[in-house]
Amino acid sequence: MRTFLHDRAQHLLRLMVVCNDLFKKYNDRHFNLAAELEDFLSEVARGYSGFGLKDVEGRILALKAELNTAHRGINPFTFQGVPGRRRELESTVSFKVLQILSEQIRSDMEQVEKELQDGRTLLVPLVLAAVQLGFIPDPTATSSNAQAIDALWRKIAAQPEIGLAAKRVALTLSFPDILLLLEDLLADLDPPPAVNPIVETPNSLRKMPARTRERRETAGTTSTK
Repeated sequence: MRTFLHDRAQHLLRLMVVCNDLFKKYNDRHFNLAAELEDFLSEVARGYSGFGLKDVEGRILALKAELNTAHRGINPFTFQGVPGRRRELESTVSFKVLQILSEQIRSDMEQVEKELQDGRTLLVPLVLAAVQLGFIPDPTATSSNAQAIDALWRKIAAQPEIGLAAKRVALTLSFPDILLLLEDLLADLDPPPAVNPIVETPNSLRKMPARTRERRETAGTTSTK
């Protein structure tokens, strides 16, 4: 089963937002940082378990174990007790855990974005071929209609000339990702907004600098000769 990349990207983005918030609390010496971080680590581990990434889930749980060890007043790196300095130890370990956690989430976000960009690259020639075949008479109407995007993709996949390339995309991306990327590409095909022409009135000509007005009048006279 292929991964729904857009959904994963949104989930990772939410995790990164919380992670950044915990960094702010660390900088502000928030009293309850370690407890909040412990709860967050549990949430992150559940998320990676849902992704089927058991190896990453294990690394997150190991970070949680380090934090719990510090909470008991034991240095998780030397396994020596630190009497009377438990809160300082908790703060130090929390910072280290946050660093590792944010790097993991950031790395995974970059990987997901790369996969989506690769998928978009595969779809671009298919969309252009669909335009040439007349499948997309109105990009604006198609991009705003989920059923129209679905129908367009099925039409592309059924074409002998581009069907093989479409199958390659289908083997790379999940169906929801294909539809969402198609929606973005179709939106990019929308024509730019019309530029309203500048209508010169006698009043606007009077406000125009004299030198500019002379150049325009000279050009008009020249063009009529």
